[in-house]
Amino acid sequence: MINYWERVKPALKNQYKRLSEHLGVRGKEICTDNECTEDDHNCESYAYINIEGELLDICMSDYFQGSSKPYAAIPMPFQHDGTGEALFDAVSDDIAEQTAQ
Repeated sequence: MINYWERVKPALKNQYKRLSEHLGVRGKEICTDNECTEDDHNCESYAYINIEGELLDICMSDYFQGSSKPYAAIPMPFQHDGTGEALFDAVSDDIAEQTAQ
């Protein structure tokens, strides 16, 4: 399997790292607001992200207005991995799956 993360330019890696950190914090806040427990998540929010690592919105799927570009819907809470690689992989995989249909 090809590791595309190794081919990503440093500026984009930094973008995904910052976004991953933000989603990690925001995910905890969303869980607190929704009184989630470790075993039971009541939050049904998604982070909508395009391949450039731009956060389009964080909301429930019913409220997302869409985008003219392909985007990924990443379930919240998101577990930050410290590098952004897991987020990049999740976004890339989700967009590839959508565009293959």
